[in-house]
Amino acid sequence: MSADGNTVAVTSSSGGQVRVFTFEETSKSWEQRGGLIKHLAHGLTISSDGAVVSIVVPATKIDSRQYVVIYRFHDSSMSWIQLGGRINCSYYGNCYTVISSSGTIVAIIHPLRVYTLDRNSNSWKYGEIIDNDYRFDSSVSMSSDGTIIAIGCERCDYYSGRVRTFTFNHDSLSWTLLGDDIVAEAVGDRFGVQVSLSSDGKVLACGATYNDGNGDNAGHVRVMKFQPSNDDNTSSSPPSMSPLCDDDMYPLRLELKTDRFPDETTWKIVDIDGTFMKAGGPYADHFTMYNETYCFHTEICFIFSVFDSLEDGICCDSFSGYGNYKLYYNNELIRESGDFEKQEDIMIGRTCPSQRPSTAPTSVPSTIPTASFIPSSFPSIAPTSIPSITPTVYYIYSELISII
Repeated sequence: MSADGNTVAVTSSSGGQVRVFTFEETSKSWEQRGGLIKHLAHGLTISSDGAVVSIVVPATKIDSRQYVVIYRFHDSSMSWIQLGGRINCSYYGNCYTVISSSGTIVAIIHPLRVYTLDRNSNSWKYGEIIDNDYRFDSSVSMSSDGTIIAIGCERCDYYSGRVRTFTFNHDSLSWTLLGDDIVAEAVGDRFGVQVSLSSDGKVLACGATYNDGNGDNAGHVRVMKFQPSNDDNTSSSPPSMSPLCDDDMYPLRLELKTDRFPDETTWKIVDIDGTFMKAGGPYADHFTMYNETYCFHTEICFIFSVFDSLEDGICCDSFSGYGNYKLYYNNELIRESGDFEKQEDIMIGRTCPSQRPSTAPTSVPSTIPTASFIPSSFPSIAPTSIPSITPTVYYIYSELISII
């Protein structure tokens, strides 16, 4: 079911087809969305927006291996179109899958492996094995952005059960354990039979089928929340050093963090007449911070433009990543962004034309971008501290409540 509860995916009892329904407020009824998806379905997962469906196809006499297929709904054709090819599961054990809210990140157990969609080739990139413990095949859950994963093992420790969590580190581009395993309260609880993460991945619910806390084999659900470490590595990066500009010049500093597709990102600087001044990109390394600083005459008005060749900016998408850029002019932060489409333009300089609209209409449309960042004629000379770009690291779950 989708996050708002208005879209649901179902399969017939005999298998062979999947249908998706949405609830229509006007008619107060469930209407089929698109046509049939013709696949046997051993398991179904739907994205939070209801636009992507993941199907676990069971093994057959012809094909002895379970596999996963992903479909996205296209509004233009009102049909379900397959994303990439099939993703094979292990020959042995269960095969469970979960997808990010965008439907472009898929986690499969067992073993636990994460796949990402390569939009250029429309294929699933084969991810590293995050956890190869064959026992953790009971359940899996993922945060909306696809950066936190929880897996359950109901048969661990003589069927006591335990849950393990992982987080994606954008600096090392790898998955790491998120704290210690969460263990059951008693032998035979089968803790971890089901796990469920909140959208932001900070709250985790874990089921234990046969816990005796409220009666013999009554079962319970434990709900836990991440607690940040007091000694985590959250120190800010040191400020970039600006060059020593002449008295009649101001420094312009660009700090750009690339997304997953750095070769799509470029930028340039031209003066108000369109004369070329500076340019940068495309870049080679994804999820990487680049710093560049130049000196410009105080009496010059110029335009900084940043481009994305696939017209989806550098933020904010759980698959592409959370890139961004910051512009400092004379050590003042004048722009922080990344959420644009094809291009974003910023006019900079104390001599730039005023953007205050005229009361008299003109017959000639302006060619000057509307975004203007004109600093005060008496800018601060004190350097601006740069906030941390390192995300907070959560290291342990503390239990909120036990739900019977």
